[in-house]
Amino acid sequence: MGKKIPPGYAAWGTAGTFSWMVPEGVTLIDVFVVGGGGGGGVPTVNVNMRSAYGGGGGGRTITYKARGNVDNLPASGVGMYQKAGGAIAVVSGETLTIIVGSGGSQGAIGASGGQSSLRRGSTSLAIAGGGQGSSSTSGGTGGSNGAGGSAGNGVAGGSNGNPGQGFTTRPFAETRNWIQGVSRNAGTFTPVVTRIFSGGGGGASSSNTGSRGQGGSYGGGSGANYTGAGSNGDNGYGGGGGGGVHNDQVPFKFNGGNGGSGCVIIRWGFPN
Repeated sequence: MGKKIPPGYAAWGTAGTFSWMVPEGVTLIDVFVVGGGGGGGVPTVNVNMRSAYGGGGGGRTITYKARGNVDNLPASGVGMYQKAGGAIAVVSGETLTIIVGSGGSQGAIGASGGQSSLRRGSTSLAIAGGGQGSSSTSGGTGGSNGAGGSAGNGVAGGSNGNPGQGFTTRPFAETRNWIQGVSRNAGTFTPVVTRIFSGGGGGASSSNTGSRGQGGSYGGGSGANYTGAGSNGDNGYGGGGGGGVHNDQVPFKFNGGNGGSGCVIIRWGFPN
């Protein structure tokens, strides 16, 4: 009988490229990948106008794992919100590359978030695209349902960003706190695994009384309004940035928020 491998995990939530060596005895890993969130849009400055933009979309989430999805989900996913494949085979001692996508910058055309991936050399083992940036009153499209909220113009407040798909955008599509008591092997990110990732950013409001749209729970930043700028999406959770606003009549102009970085989470040694 082979030696039992104790459960462990490694997680990265800061944008960049990292290396990870597969621990001794590990031959299968579960992988959860989140793309970066899209940036909130900011209207250009024109005389005698007021306009607000929507929030950026949350990054896509993707899961590869040995066990079937929990919470009554089917063992193989439908569409892009559920399980994409089984556990990934690895070689003990080999070095894999982790790429965490950055969040998109806010701007007149909010930038889309970057892709996150796990790679073996030039081969992608798991990859998740970023959320779309916002460039109009509508929010950016979310990769896993976390679309940005639409803007509120006239006297309306901004709409809230959409949350991620639900428990399917929690790590490994599980509601349980599997991380509790498990040692981290690499990386500096300690995710809250019971959270929904990839929330969209909230929409802005151009009114001098309108409320700002709140970010989708969780990860999305709130939109701007007359009291201040939109907030950034949460790093490590792929949240979209809040939308920005320009009101030349009051006047006030506040930027939107940047999208949050994505993440890559790897775990092993869990029972099948």
